[in-house]
Amino acid sequence: MMQRRVKIAQPALALKETKFENQRLARLGVEAMSYSYLFKRTTVRALSLPERVHFYMLMFVTSGRGKHTVDCHTSPISTGSLVLVRPGQVQKWHVGPKYAAEIVMFDPIALQPATITMAGLSRLEGCPAFLRVPPANLAGVLADIKVMKNEIRRFSDDELDAALIQHLLMVLLSRVARWGTRSTRLSAEARPRQDSHRLFLHMLEAHFRKEHRVYYYARRLGYSASTLNRACVMAEGRSAKSIIDRRVALEAQRLLIHSRASCAEISHHLGFSESTNFLKFFSRVIGKKPEAFRY
Repeated sequence: MMQRRVKIAQPALALKETKFENQRLARLGVEAMSYSYLFKRTTVRALSLPERVHFYMLMFVTSGRGKHTVDCHTSPISTGSLVLVRPGQVQKWHVGPKYAAEIVMFDPIALQPATITMAGLSRLEGCPAFLRVPPANLAGVLADIKVMKNEIRRFSDDELDAALIQHLLMVLLSRVARWGTRSTRLSAEARPRQDSHRLFLHMLEAHFRKEHRVYYYARRLGYSASTLNRACVMAEGRSAKSIIDRRVALEAQRLLIHSRASCAEISHHLGFSESTNFLKFFSRVIGKKPEAFRY
């Protein structure tokens, strides 16, 4: 089961950090449970705190109504809603409303075997946080999750058991990716650019707090800045610099909404030499002043 840990070195900037931790399933990295079971394993107060997750989570709402927050967006959820949370995102449970749901959580380690294709994962990364499961598919998805839960319950650290559960997970992820992204075929010319874009995003996630320059990422990846820009425009329709700025601004929004950090602290944390530079940057990228995100 998950354990929630709070970093205390920088109290104002600290967000609750939630990792996938289940000793029995550590090598597998996949767990499935009902929303009601999750409540039995933790407290309402613990669930009510914003948390930065270090795993993927899929939540399929089976009945009732409620709401859920992922990063800076709170959305109503009801029967047929699907919530997708990715590693590094900040989510908040709203525990007042009554609803039932099935939850699948998996550590990125579960996507490492060769049987898990990067194509499927990259399609999943393009999906929005809130989706609707087509009504005709909901019963089938819930049946698939039931089978997965039974296999996880019987899991005995056997390689064949792990392979079967990973296969069931990939089927589920493929369904979600198909619902959440457009069915487009990449040309042979576009595929290398997609790979460049994926590598760029991976490196950006590791260094965006200190490095905001396109040149830095292009050099580290062995590309020219123009090559990296073309790859980003092909994949997302925007430049590498725009992607960097959006990622930095997203982290600022998370901290403004979910932490007690001042603008000066956030500015320093995100690599700005002066708070005034951060304020100008944030207003330019987001179109609002940071104060607008304080509740």
